[in-house]
Amino acid sequence: MLLGMGLVALSMVVMLHVTEGASAVAREDMALALAVVLLGLLIMVTRRYAVTQVIGFMSIENGLILAAAAAKGMPLVVEISVALSILVAFIVIGIFLFRIRERFDTVDVGRSIASGGEAMTLPLEPVLAVLVIPALAAALLAFISSYRLAARLNVGASLLTFLSALGLLVVRPEPDGLFLVDDLNVVFIVLNTFVGLTTSLFSVGYIGHELETGRLTAGYLRFYHAMYQVLMFAMNLALTANITGLMWVAIELATLTTVLMVGIYRTHEALEAAWKYFILGSVGIALALFGTILVYIAAQPAVGEGLDAMRWSMLIAQATKFDPSLLNVAFVFLLLGYGTKVGLAPLHAWLPDAHAEGPTPISAVLSGLLLNVALYAVLRFKILLAANGAAIAPGL
Repeated sequence: MLLGMGLVALSMVVMLHVTEGASAVAREDMALALAVVLLGLLIMVTRRYAVTQVIGFMSIENGLILAAAAAKGMPLVVEISVALSILVAFIVIGIFLFRIRERFDTVDVGRSIASGGEAMTLPLEPVLAVLVIPALAAALLAFISSYRLAARLNVGASLLTFLSALGLLVVRPEPDGLFLVDDLNVVFIVLNTFVGLTTSLFSVGYIGHELETGRLTAGYLRFYHAMYQVLMFAMNLALTANITGLMWVAIELATLTTVLMVGIYRTHEALEAAWKYFILGSVGIALALFGTILVYIAAQPAVGEGLDAMRWSMLIAQATKFDPSLLNVAFVFLLLGYGTKVGLAPLHAWLPDAHAEGPTPISAVLSGLLLNVALYAVLRFKILLAANGAAIAPGL
């Protein structure tokens, strides 16, 4: 009780201080939002039952909704995406609670662990291709039950995506309202699609062996290949997005997709690893959203409301006009949030189990791609802080 009261007081002091330039309503909303988020974290840390951890997670999500409401003029598309991500997260929570009770006859986490809208100009084709190809492939693979055909389509889609990414080295589009390709992310895009291609090739023999041994059934085969391409789409979207909120939505989609794939074997250990990854990863991505909202509020006085206050190209150009105190607090949340996805110590507790219990190709994608995407997000915000001389200079 005393610790909770202390967290509420800390939230009031910090947010009221760093949001002096905002309206009175926005300052109070952000202070209350931070208090709700911290109280949710406190519940999750001090309770060992999965149900109470879900309650803590829901508290965090409520705090994020309150923070989004405080950010006047936040684009409707981002708000809808946040709401959709929260809805999907709750569905995943329900599935896991059902599976945990079905497998372990308990939802005691301690016992479980002990036992084991604006008009946009269309981008050039290479940028569009690295997004459309995996999205279409995922839709097709969801209906293909033939192992050989699905494996070939998965490899073919990954190859076409990689070739499209190579095209960005030759034809680089100018930054527009939706997509951004520059010297930083083009390297990540090419690397992402290349590892995606090589992993899909390895998956051909690996999944075939899993089918022969009975660890995977034909029903899960469609799920695996479809989710693989959804994951590639989400990571490519995060890397090419010119909007901070869209990048967050893409990383959230990648997180939820990876959770489902880590637990695909439905064993005791796989479900435990997936649950741990889901809880820690979702808390991290929630903190990253709170930091993203703070950056949006910091940009409003200089850039105005709407998508312009979330565009990387606009943020970098106007960074010197942002409130440095607000940027500093925002970066703390962003580093903690995306740092959890990167696996930075001491936020790496999910890493060993997720890599050990998930399919080997997914372990390769986790370590070689998804962690890099989260690191890319940290680097983007680090560049933003570096452009503001009065903000801290994080030595990353």
